[in-house]
Amino acid sequence: MSKEVKILLSDVVLAMKGLDRYFDDKIEALRENGTEAKEIQGLVKGSQAMKDASGIYLTWASHYLEQIEKASELSEEEVITEV
Repeated sequence: MSKEVKILLSDVVLAMKGLDRYFDDKIEALRENGTEAKEIQGLVKGSQAMKDASGIYLTWASHYLEQIEKASELSEEEVITEV
């Protein structure tokens, strides 16, 4: 994986972690302010769904980056014979 792609992927990971922390902090603040448990429960589920989705996103991003690298490694002759 090229250095540029690693940096881009790292930026995405950091952004997703930052969003997770933001959700967690806001949910904790709501708890401290006495927001009803039922309302918080829905927000926790939404936050968890976002964490799960970000994991899925990163898994697919890694998969497609691997596919791109494999395709880039093929020689021009291999590409022509496979078409």
